[in-house]
Amino acid sequence: MLSKIKNFKYLDFIFNNLSEMVFLIEVEQNETFTYVTTNEVAINTLSFPKDYSGKSIYDLMPKESADKITAKYKEAIQKRAPVKYKEKMLFPWRDGEQRIGWLESTSTPIFDDDGICTNIISVSREITEEVNNQRKIEQMNEHLELIYHNTADVIITFDAEGHFISVNNRFTEILGWTEQELLMDQSITIVPPEEREDFPSILSKLQKGEIIENHLSKRKAKNGRIIEMLASYAPVMENGVMVSGIAVYKDITSLRELEDRLSRTEERYRIIAEYSTDLIRILDEDGFIRYASPSHENILGVSPEFFVNKSILSFIHKEDMSKVQKWLEQINVSKEPTKIEHRKLTKKGEAIWFESIGVPVLDEKGELDQIVTITRDISIRKEQEEKLEKMALHDELTGLPNRILFQDRLEKALQTTARRGQMTALFALDCDNFKGINDTYGHDVGDEVLMEFSNRIVKSVREKDTVARMGGDEFQVILPEIENRQDAIHVADRIIAAMEQPFQIGERTLHISTSIGISFYGSKDTHKTMEMLVKEGDEALYVAKNEGKNTFAIYSKKKKASKKKSLKRLFTFKPKKR
Repeated sequence: MLSKIKNFKYLDFIFNNLSEMVFLIEVEQNETFTYVTTNEVAINTLSFPKDYSGKSIYDLMPKESADKITAKYKEAIQKRAPVKYKEKMLFPWRDGEQRIGWLESTSTPIFDDDGICTNIISVSREITEEVNNQRKIEQMNEHLELIYHNTADVIITFDAEGHFISVNNRFTEILGWTEQELLMDQSITIVPPEEREDFPSILSKLQKGEIIENHLSKRKAKNGRIIEMLASYAPVMENGVMVSGIAVYKDITSLRELEDRLSRTEERYRIIAEYSTDLIRILDEDGFIRYASPSHENILGVSPEFFVNKSILSFIHKEDMSKVQKWLEQINVSKEPTKIEHRKLTKKGEAIWFESIGVPVLDEKGELDQIVTITRDISIRKEQEEKLEKMALHDELTGLPNRILFQDRLEKALQTTARRGQMTALFALDCDNFKGINDTYGHDVGDEVLMEFSNRIVKSVREKDTVARMGGDEFQVILPEIENRQDAIHVADRIIAAMEQPFQIGERTLHISTSIGISFYGSKDTHKTMEMLVKEGDEALYVAKNEGKNTFAIYSKKKKASKKKSLKRLFTFKPKKR
């Protein structure tokens, strides 16, 4: 039974954390469609109200969108098969406003034994960003096409044997041949006789996947003129085999023009670095900072000049220093861009999470000359990751560990006991007469009681102990590394005593007590499983309940559980008279 409950919990968690919107639609006899249930993503994306269930599509969606969706549902029913579609939609938005977006959906009809469609399951996702990105890609391709044909450099694509595939307009302007002439006559070559022995070597390197940059070459134009070129070659590989190549030729006849272009390029990069919101640094091969961007002042509160000639480990969180050092060593060895997540300290000592990419800059011999690091603040992403992890392992109401984290802590406690020879105690406890509180005052008051109940338990145990909520008013406590049973009994007494103070919930004063079942795991109990230990605690709790509550019972193999009445006054729940 417990495993089924846990599996349902997992399914509910998965359902509400899917990135797609999932709808269960009921098909009425008059061919109207009403919402039965949906997940959190759909509610947030479409701004659905809390009482959406039972409302029709026309109640919640703009009419234009409702018409489109309804038509697709009817199509799926008619075809008796899933219908996939992409549509531009009007989405409901905050404060009654609407927004335009794109939706990609699959609507699947569900038929009963009589062949009547009773429900439709629709899985949708908003693809507005994807559509916009696709448009950007198309625009980028158009821009690249414009650049290809209007750049100042000669660009050639060729096959694995070196035959022309395409050339840009600049090729024709500088070298004279058109693309059609080259494709019609494969005997045409732009390589002058004195360099024809060099080209097979270039082709051989490309076929091995190598990139050749800034190769000084001479090329022959159609009119016979020899032009000095700075050539770069790159292969296009598929499954380790070169299928084509790209050559970029820069006319360096005018060296001053080349120098001016390089100067302008350097200036652009300097401007980018100066105004970037990321932290940009240039390091030498030993990890000492030679340049730090102005953004250091805004993000870390420290002048960029302070970092110059200092180690990259300056202002790195002490727990991450070793990791950053290994990251630098990896870049030195691999000579490839490498990422790392780490923390830096601000001038005020605040730790911020960053993601850094280190890009090696190699000299003409292929040796590491410098490392350029670009560092971005990822503290928001880290906070979201921590929240998701907390949601998965902690109870939503009390913030205590849930069943998953409890099992992990219990397993570790038993392993420690088996290894060190100490003892672990397990408490199973609940809130006496809690059902009466819920029935009399409602769940809101019940929730307040559970939160205060859990707080009093936590304050009664040690920091290394684990208090977990298992569901409802059921709690379990792990006491690892105790010396003897009396240690656990003292804790049980403290918990029972802690409940004696009346619970002040709003204007109501409630008297609450607890019953506790205790089981033990010692170094000689290695035959016990976690399940057995939990079951023993539950059996002891049952005995404590039968003994009048507000007490604890210790599990015993012979007597099942030994009982001990609390010497304190017995507290039971008695509803106030109104």
